[in-house]
Amino acid sequence: MNNPKSTGSGGVPVVKTDASAGKFWVPKGLSKDQLEKTRFEVWLEPLEDMWEEQKKKEVCQTFHEALSSMDRRVHHSFVLDLVDHSRDLRKRKPDTLAFLILREFDTMLSVKKMTEEELTRILTPELRMQAFHLAASAHSNVFDILSKLYYLQGPDNSFLVSRVRVMLARQQFKEAATCVTKVNLHNCFSLEDICLPLIFQDKANMVERYVQGFPELQEALVRQLDVFCEQGYDINAYLSEMTISVPGVRVEKLRRRHMTKLILRLVKMFKLDMSICPNTAKSKDLGAIKYLIHKRYIEESMAQDVWEELIVSTIGDNKSVQVGFIDQLVWYNDIPAAARWARHYEIDVNQLPEAVFEELQRSDASNAACEEQDVGENWDEELPDAPTVDYYPLSLPGERIILVSTATGIQQCLADITSKQNPMVGIDMEWRPSFSPTQKSKVALCQIATHETAYLLDMTALWVSETKDIVKDFFQQLLQSEEILKLGFEISGDYKMLGQSFPELQEVLKGEKRTVDLNGLGKQILKEIPRSGNSRIGSHGLTDLVHYCFGKYLDKRDRISDWERRPLRQAQMTYAALDAFCLLEVYAYLKEKVSYHGLQINMEQCNSSKTNKKSKSKAKPKLSKSPKKKPSFSEALNQPPPPPISAGQLAVVCDNMLQGLGRHLRSCGVDVKVLDNDDEHDEALQISLKEGRAILTAGQPYIQLKSKVDDGKIMCVQTQKKAKNQVQDVLDFFNVTVTPADIFSRCQLCNGNVYAKVTNPEMRQLWLHKQTLLGKSRHADKDDDKDVCGNFEDVMITGDDDYEDEEDELRYMRPTKQSSDSGKTSSATDQAQGVASQPIIVGNPYGYLTSHASNQDRSTTVADSSSDFDPTSVCTGTAFEASAGASQYMDRSPASYTEGALDFSNVKVGKSVDFQVDLVPEGILDVVDHFFCCTTCGKVYWEGKHFAKVCNQFAHVLDRGEDRQGKLDDGAVTA
Repeated sequence: MNNPKSTGSGGVPVVKTDASAGKFWVPKGLSKDQLEKTRFEVWLEPLEDMWEEQKKKEVCQTFHEALSSMDRRVHHSFVLDLVDHSRDLRKRKPDTLAFLILREFDTMLSVKKMTEEELTRILTPELRMQAFHLAASAHSNVFDILSKLYYLQGPDNSFLVSRVRVMLARQQFKEAATCVTKVNLHNCFSLEDICLPLIFQDKANMVERYVQGFPELQEALVRQLDVFCEQGYDINAYLSEMTISVPGVRVEKLRRRHMTKLILRLVKMFKLDMSICPNTAKSKDLGAIKYLIHKRYIEESMAQDVWEELIVSTIGDNKSVQVGFIDQLVWYNDIPAAARWARHYEIDVNQLPEAVFEELQRSDASNAACEEQDVGENWDEELPDAPTVDYYPLSLPGERIILVSTATGIQQCLADITSKQNPMVGIDMEWRPSFSPTQKSKVALCQIATHETAYLLDMTALWVSETKDIVKDFFQQLLQSEEILKLGFEISGDYKMLGQSFPELQEVLKGEKRTVDLNGLGKQILKEIPRSGNSRIGSHGLTDLVHYCFGKYLDKRDRISDWERRPLRQAQMTYAALDAFCLLEVYAYLKEKVSYHGLQINMEQCNSSKTNKKSKSKAKPKLSKSPKKKPSFSEALNQPPPPPISAGQLAVVCDNMLQGLGRHLRSCGVDVKVLDNDDEHDEALQISLKEGRAILTAGQPYIQLKSKVDDGKIMCVQTQKKAKNQVQDVLDFFNVTVTPADIFSRCQLCNGNVYAKVTNPEMRQLWLHKQTLLGKSRHADKDDDKDVCGNFEDVMITGDDDYEDEEDELRYMRPTKQSSDSGKTSSATDQAQGVASQPIIVGNPYGYLTSHASNQDRSTTVADSSSDFDPTSVCTGTAFEASAGASQYMDRSPASYTEGALDFSNVKVGKSVDFQVDLVPEGILDVVDHFFCCTTCGKVYWEGKHFAKVCNQFAHVLDRGEDRQGKLDDGAVTA
């Protein structure tokens, strides 16, 4: 039989003697180069044939026979040629012939090891460069094994830098980063070479992997990113000056807000010091200040003394934040308070706004000295106090609340506890809230309550070198005692915080015994108790359990306060004592219930130590095993689904993937908070637990969050549905009844539901006066110039909607051209007054906010061109006539209205909020009698065709609501 032939290098024939066995006869007399090339060509074809036939065993056998037939000094070059010419090397899949060959070669070398001297002679720079070139274009697993076999990670691999430079010149930043990471060439490249281009392309995850294990590089990166966050820094100028142009720059991701989040993530990930990023720290501290100001001036949900404590502790000695705080007070139009705080912080008058400087000049020396002497006085007496509520009281007399700050005191506390028969204590802990990454909180107060006394352990004073050992011994004897029963509510979180605050106590906490968590015990007991009366238990919190047991809620107004400040206020001490003491009373109540109903329940079965031991196993996540669902309080009472509720009674938080749904629910009158695009999904959980809102989410976030909230407080939305159908699913899930009066009862911009009624003459006066105030914004940096809503709730909607007439719904309307007279008046007044105003956007004739932008993004000014706006096409027609006028419809709405909330001189509404009258087209003033302005953000609404359109879009929901209207009228639901 004739043997098949193939042609080798230079046309030299190669005769196959036994192709199936992989044996070949190679003619003699060939040069070295011809011989090496002929070898891989002869062996590659049969190897690929066997690979295609999925004969991996035969491939390995043939490959080893090939290596055994040649000198080991050419093995590395032979293998590299086989890999280089294999057809599937660059297919970017893990299972390839190239990878199999390399793996078998690695196995052989591990058995027949070469000396370092041999490898040095064999692995020339040229051969290693060839291996690096192949690795850069292959799958990751091929790169790894090539790097190992050809010593690409060795200390003498700097010659590979030239190849990476070629990639950078070709703008292949991602590939370059992978290569540098694989072979450890980080020291050969600057931040501007690889890291920053990837950041500009929004590939932060790759940058995190790139700098992993290089602390100096991590710090340098964070410092440079922080420079980009400096006030007034021009990132576009930096991009234009880079030596290598970067394609695909994500400019929207380079704003200060996004950059700050990235910096904080890197700082947390690599455990860096916040001092290396001062601009970011200042930004977050100012964000905390804005939050506190919002809580005080807008929500009015924080007592003045508590607020002042938090302001002082948050600002500290940071002069730049102090100046920013003064600016924020001016922004809220509280000039007197700004002047008083300016005196307290001794701000340089050259850094103060002119209005504050003038206020300081008007104040007399005696008042200034008094205000500078005591910042804690009430500076805002004109603000009304919160209404009196009948909270659950502390039954201990004041003299039985003992603050422990000495070694003697803590020893007396332990002696008192251990001297009692069957000792039992309630334990709770407090720490200062942290509003920014520059604040590091730790346990400041540990409350230990017996039936006669509440001991408040001042951990700040006790945890010093003189008493540290005594405190450690106290916790060891208390927590590890078999005789003392410890009660807490979600106490595992307190124990965790205690261990983080004082690491020397972590060993003590590992041995804690007889600790009962009343959260789990309460749910277990209530599950067995037959339903009684109309009692309903809230979804979470000790205050809900106390209310179920005793009919009153706990007073939580002092919960968010500065627990590290000394001396503690009496209100703080009472709050702290009650939080621990009420645990004893709740336990006694639950124990009585168990006895009364004859339940077979172990009152000590819900202890935190078991929970802690389970949580240590990180290899077995909770979701892998379908864990047993914890019953909620409502489940525990075996209650049927709740009766229908009105739209205004439902409060939800929407994940950032459901922003469109959130906006449309708000259109139906639902109280909705929406996460921002960059917020983590866990943020929804925090808002839910803090404000009692239900969570709307989907996909993996739903799986992650479901186990952390009670049933009925979270819904998995079907994202494949249109928003219109999603709305109905949500209303069905929560049993919500919607009436036409609920439509637009909430502000689309900020979720507020308090409006100021404005008549047409008043609107004309405000509109004309606002034209004289346009064009002089005192905040030049648009990235920081945020309105009330943008600062805190950040519910601006982005993305597309699923509604059928979305194009009509999101259509912009140009306002009418201003008359030349009004323009002259505005210019003259501007020069005379120099009053600041906000940038504006084009409004919508339907009274519906169509621009998905917050105030800081408003760059479009009033159009100075002719308009095709026809006011009669907006506010006339059957829908408007059928409504019998805006005032009648709004009077039926569940929204609240306020009279006398307008500031005509400054064009503001509510508590010094800019009245957005400049967004109202001039032609609307001729056809609308009444307007409604949101007192939270200043957005102006009026009734037009859009109300009818939304009613039509939600007709299926409104019809459903009307069917249930009888139930509402019968008293089943109250607003």
